[in-house]
Formats: sequence, structure tokens, C-alpha cells
Amino acid sequence: MVQHLPDFDCNFIIYCFIIIKGSKKVKDYHSLNINESLMETSSSKEGLSVSEASSRRIKIRPGKEYIKKNGLAIKFVQQFGDLMIIILLLAAAVSIVIGIIEKSIGEIVDGSLILFIVIMNAVFGVVQEYKAEKSLEALSKMAQQEVYVWRDGELVKIGVNDVVVGDVVSLEAGVIIPADLRLIETHSLKVDESSLTGERHAIEKDAKSVFDKDLPLAERRNMAYRGTVITSGRGKGLVVAIGQDTEFGKIEKAIKES
Repeated sequence: MVQHLPDFDCNFIIYCFIIIKGSKKVKDYHSLNINESLMETSSSKEGLSVSEASSRRIKIRPGKEYIKKNGLAIKFVQQFGDLMIIILLLAAAVSIVIGIIEKSIGEIVDGSLILFIVIMNAVFGVVQEYKAEKSLEALSKMAQQEVYVWRDGELVKIGVNDVVVGDVVSLEAGVIIPADLRLIETHSLKVDESSLTGERHAIEKDAKSVFDKDLPLAERRNMAYRGTVITSGRGKGLVVAIGQDTEFGKIEKAIKES
């Protein structure tokens, strides 16, 4: 049975929330053809050998990564850290003080209005951050624990945490994609990417396509991203990014550093 991601109101907002600070640069695999992508990851259409996969897994830092959670009060205070917000607060304070000293209602009203706008902006920021965290939690909870990959030319089931760059993942309807993939084989494959891009309709994928480096993520029909869902069709995908190097990982990192 096909699984669908919950319909979040802030899907597109949380993607726009990505502000990466020093994150690892992942190659633009959508601009490479299938053979180039396989060469870049030192893999093949038959997948990695068991020994090579084990070797790559050892190099990955173990341990589960968690999203830092601050209380609502701390989140609210953090909204006032921006330089422009501080300037507005000072302007509001000066206006109100001048109004009190000179007994000018106009100055007090102006200052109060600025203060109100700044506070409402902070409230909006807290709400959006809270929604983003809840969206990511829901995706994490519904993520499957196992996936089928090709190892030594054979299809085997492994834990999602054992997936490494260069693995070739088997894709079919209902699969929640465990990592960012460069598709290498597609047969009427459609993916629900609403959790990442906000696009309401499933996107038909084409592994043979090659695109410009600057193409927006939502239009990369030769790619599939972690946390999105296969709605129909089948195919194979080459793992090109895992963990915090994935698009969803970048969102998680942005939230943790906010």
C-alpha cells in the first residue's frame, strides 16, 4: 500500500528556512549523466561490494543526530538577535521616551506601533520554527527502518542507517527514500516531494535526463530526495548524499544552529 506524507502547511517555508553555515558541498549530480555519477561515487549499476560498503560505513561517524529543542521562551528571545530588530527596538524606545518627556502622544503612538510590529514578527518567527520542528519530527517517525539495496549484484535488505554513498537503492511504490539519490533507472516512476518543495502533485522522474547546475531543486527530474515518497512506478537510485549532507539534513542543521 502506498504511503503518503502528511500534508504540512509549512512545507515550502521550511525549505526556505535553509541557511547553511559551513556545510559540506555536495556535487551537482543532476548535471551529470548516469555513468559520470557512478564514476564520481566509485560505484556501478550492480551496487557496491559488501566489503566496500562496510569500509565506507566505518568512515561515517556513528551515533544518532538530534535536533536541538529550545523552549518557547528561548525561541522568542532569539528572534531579537538580528541587528535590524535591535535597531527597531532602540528606535521604538527612543520614540516612546521622547513622547513621555515632551508629552507627545504622536511619538508614543509611533514608538508603540514599532514595538508591536517587532513583537508580532518575533511571534511569527517562533510559530514557523515550531511548525518546522514538528514537520521534521513527523517525517522522522514515519521513516522506514529498512531498505533494499544492491550489494555484490544481489538485492539485500539493510537498515536505513547502513546506507552509504555509492549504494544502489531499489525503488517501488510506497518506499520512503532514505537518502538523496541520482536516479539511474526509472519506469513510470513518480515521487511525492511536497514535504520538501511544497509541490502538491507527484513528479514523474526520468533517469536519463541531464540538467544545468543552476536548475531549481523542484525541477530536477533525475533526482530523488530523502524523506520524499515513491507513489508509483519503480526504478533504481544511486546514493549521492546521506545524513546532514542531504537536503533534509541541511534543514535539520539550520534548525539546530538557529
